[in-house]
Formats: sequence, C-alpha cells, structure tokens
Amino acid sequence: MTTIDKWAGYRAAIYEVFGPDMTFRLIPGQSSQLLNALLVQYRTNCAAFITACNPGAEQLSNADNAERMGRLHHHCAKIGCPVFLGRGGARDWGWEDSLLILTIPEDDALRLGREHGQDAILIVDHQQRIQLRACTTLSPL
Repeated sequence: MTTIDKWAGYRAAIYEVFGPDMTFRLIPGQSSQLLNALLVQYRTNCAAFITACNPGAEQLSNADNAERMGRLHHHCAKIGCPVFLGRGGARDWGWEDSLLILTIPEDDALRLGREHGQDAILIVDHQQRIQLRACTTLSPL
C-alpha cells in the first residue's frame, strides 16, 4: 500500500464508538453531539480515538493486535483516562479495535499513537471538531 493510499484510507474510514447508551460515529472535520455530551459529562475538552492494531497499516494477526490493544488499554488505565471501546475500518480493510480516550491532551495522544506505531489518530480540536492528525512529521496530513 502506498503512502497516498494509506492516507486516503484513513480519511475514508469509518470510526465508531460504543458509548454508554448507543454507538456513534466520529467523522473527521465534524463535531458529534454524542461525543460532546461525553466531554461535558467527564468535564473535559480533549479526547482522542486511537488503535494499537496493525501499526503503519501493516496487517498483524488477531492475536498480535489483541496483545497490542491490551497494552494500550493498560496504559490508559495507568494514566487514569476514561475510555470507551470503539472500532475503525473500511470495506477493503476490515475492523480494528480502538479506544476513545477522554481527558488526554493532543500532544500526549499523538505521543501515544507514535508509541503504538500509528501513522494517525483522531483528536478533538479546540472547536470540538474531530480531526485526523498525523503522529509523525513524515505524513501528507
């Protein structure tokens, strides 16, 4: 997969959060009333949507991805961030388990994405919009 193909895939992917009352989608460039309600409930203005699966868009086994997600979940528990399970994916790629991590500042979220080998993550910007952000400087975002 070329770099351009990867980024087009990230932009076109579907990102879903399994919230406390219902599943909702995160759409880059838009805000989400359900996400905003969670931000208010947890008294925060920052969040990120991150996976540890398939680092650099290289497909790993289900067992390897489950182990990586366990480490991500453990890290979030260790730093005390509330999380909600989610998934991201596309028709030609399949689903990847993900976490919506509340209260994590953007810089910390980007660092966490890099630590887990990710090219990009979703963050909530200062206007409560969901944005696709590159975890490295070697990306076209």
